[in-house]
Amino acid sequence: MDYWADLSILLSKERRFAVWAEREGIDLAYSINSDLEDGDEFLNGHRLLLSVGHDEYWSWAMRDAVEHFVANNGNVAFLSGNTCYWQVRVEDRRMIGWKHRYEEDPVYGTDRTPDHHDVGRPSPRST
Repeated sequence: MDYWADLSILLSKERRFAVWAEREGIDLAYSINSDLEDGDEFLNGHRLLLSVGHDEYWSWAMRDAVEHFVANNGNVAFLSGNTCYWQVRVEDRRMIGWKHRYEEDPVYGTDRTPDHHDVGRPSPRST
């Protein structure tokens, strides 16, 4: 499969969940991962952050926002696997992740290394 075919499969799972939840009368608000880049303020007034789909790539700021939300009595549920595994960074509104070629990353060895475990952050307790 090519990239776009893979992407459509991932998005179709998220869409199926949303269609089901709305049909069941569950009140939903929508966001995207990059909303977390600027903090957790958009979660004010919500009790639950629900992650549906393939949620593997997180920046340091995104993870901080979710951990802050949970620490302040918010709830989070992940309906996926491999959540918050690869650390990425956002530069000029683009998500940068070197993944398996991390040693070639210009910031390799800093707190912006590609794997959260490499910088002393254990797997999130919430996953």
